[in-house]
Amino acid sequence: MRRLNIHIEIGHPAHVHLFSPLIHELREAGHGIFVFARDKDCTLDLLKAKGIEYYGYSRAKGTRLGNMRELAYRDWKIIHAIRRNDVHIALGSSISSAHATLFAN
Repeated sequence: MRRLNIHIEIGHPAHVHLFSPLIHELREAGHGIFVFARDKDCTLDLLKAKGIEYYGYSRAKGTRLGNMRELAYRDWKIIHAIRRNDVHIALGSSISSAHATLFAN
């Protein structure tokens, strides 16, 4: 089976519970998994507790303007990470993964 590089974006604590079984299964199968996590509520603590390595890329802001700036920064960080890691598949629930896959190639 071909080894794939897979980007998984975690933007909310619920996503940790959603994606953690998949992350562990894909890692055991030998795929390269790159988890990018947004610092929101207890997301990073949950990832640590589940033994999932991650890259922190942004923090939730409290204002509309702050969130718009964060979105632009998040998109930029993810685009560069996808290029750097030669990602084949990107998963996530935010628009950033979609933006990144569109502009990364």
